[in-house]
Amino acid sequence: MNEEMASLSTETCYLVDCVVKMVSRANEESVDFVGTETCNSLNAIRIHNDNHVADYIVPEKCSTLFFANARRHSQRICDSQRDQLLRMVQLIPSSSATWPFRVSMANLDPKNNILLKLEKLSTFRKVIANYTSQGFRSFFTKMDCPAVLVISSCRRKTGSENPALEERNQLRCKLVSHHLTAVCQLLGIEVSHVTIPEELPLTVTSLSDAISRPEVGIHPPKPEQQTEQEILRNFTTAIMGRMIPLTHRRDPSSTEKSDSRTLKFHSPTLASLKEILRKRKLRIGKKHYMADLTDIEVLSEDGSPTTPLRDCVKLEMVAQNISSNLSGQVAVHIATPSNSHYQQCVDLLWRELSACDIQQVHASTGPVTVTGGDSSTAEGCLASVISCYETELKEASATKHGTAIQELDEEKQRRSILTRAAIKFDILGTSPNNVVKLDVSLRGQSVESRPGVFVLYNYARMTTLLRKFEERVVEGYYPQLPPVDQVQFETLQEPAEWKLLFCYVLQFADVVLGTLGDILRSEGPACNIHPNKVCKFLQSLSKDLSIYYSRTHILGEPRPHLLPTMFARLYLLKSVMLVMRDGLRLLDIEPLTRM
Repeated sequence: MNEEMASLSTETCYLVDCVVKMVSRANEESVDFVGTETCNSLNAIRIHNDNHVADYIVPEKCSTLFFANARRHSQRICDSQRDQLLRMVQLIPSSSATWPFRVSMANLDPKNNILLKLEKLSTFRKVIANYTSQGFRSFFTKMDCPAVLVISSCRRKTGSENPALEERNQLRCKLVSHHLTAVCQLLGIEVSHVTIPEELPLTVTSLSDAISRPEVGIHPPKPEQQTEQEILRNFTTAIMGRMIPLTHRRDPSSTEKSDSRTLKFHSPTLASLKEILRKRKLRIGKKHYMADLTDIEVLSEDGSPTTPLRDCVKLEMVAQNISSNLSGQVAVHIATPSNSHYQQCVDLLWRELSACDIQQVHASTGPVTVTGGDSSTAEGCLASVISCYETELKEASATKHGTAIQELDEEKQRRSILTRAAIKFDILGTSPNNVVKLDVSLRGQSVESRPGVFVLYNYARMTTLLRKFEERVVEGYYPQLPPVDQVQFETLQEPAEWKLLFCYVLQFADVVLGTLGDILRSEGPACNIHPNKVCKFLQSLSKDLSIYYSRTHILGEPRPHLLPTMFARLYLLKSVMLVMRDGLRLLDIEPLTRM
């Protein structure tokens, strides 16, 4: 499958590809559907509406590829071609018997779009069986991608007049980096994560490291891997040998030597970034490298390595530890607003010093501001923001459950998890390059006012429901949940049930792939990452789930004629819960099992 299809899940790609190839064969034409012309239309092929017109739409732009003359002249399909296309489309339902999902209806609308409706029973059975038994990977074939090195550039700006803003920006940079790392891990992409600098404020680490995860930073070096001292020595040798462009090479004093290994120098050594840009034919501009990249100090007056050089050594070590094939890696620099310039300097210096040409891309995060609250909160330090969020949640809990439980350890732990979730969701829910506004004036509002809390609330409802069912099974009130292949999914007739499956469980893989943005195919150093897509997906899922849950009685009486529907609904909600769990893990949010 063409790599440009990476924005769609395996199942969706196969479905649409099968449609087009089948129609192409019937038209006796060889059509490469996954071409440049059609790739931009692929994200528009999926719909779901209350009228149930179709589940998928293949746009007319794709349909024109079936006809050579329309393809050559970018014409619309003529009447005779429409009749021919209609006859071919009508063969799709019978031809789909061997496809990943069977098609129950295929037709053309007046605009020559191909309308497809899936056969619901087999789709319910396959999707739910796959997700409850195999999880996310059942919807996705492992990507043949290069290893990814995620770099969090969180160094505070020296002499900043607003340290609270720098602290908030550090947190956002770390959260976006953790999200990208988690997405790569879920997709089976080899990934490592490194933070520059390693030491961050406690308030930042307490919020960004809430969930323990497999170590993806610097591992013990491999036997064949160079040590830090060896890499530094090689880099220094390259600098002293003028193997990289310099603007002012140090002039060693040939007569003054303290020992055989140490030389005394008169001035620092600077690398010429402009010359590196020219030499490597790298472009300057909005989506490329900054115009003010000039010189960077690499060796100080006493011959010691500077911070940029040490950062390059650190990145080289981590990159070598991921894979021996450095040229097959992608380094993603995620920087705070005040570090974007510095990180491009490190990028260029590392390009020159490294033995291999690692692809490097950059994503700069926007600032995190604070709105509302009193004068003390307006200062915006993270400790103050955390305190404000916790107070808000405490007041809401006291109104609902009373003040007596507020100081219990269990309630404090629950409140701490909700606070982290609310702040992370508010930060990651905004596109990384846009400004985040943390509103600390939402006291007295409903639970929906904090999307992160609302999502955790609905996740907890599902876990509580499933736990209650298991408890009733132990009591002998309900029979055991039957194997999924024995469940009568034809009892799921509500439009809301199909929407939960089709729009959320089936499409989650597409959402995850979409968060990667263009980091694996960016033409310039600037790239986009979209953690906000996962946030919006979970928020939308939670709203539809809440509506369905409030209108539908799940655990009814254990009468024989009611049990098949209850079992089917439990399996559906279990798959929805697993999707929510995976989505929360991508945001590094610890789920709650009780509210």
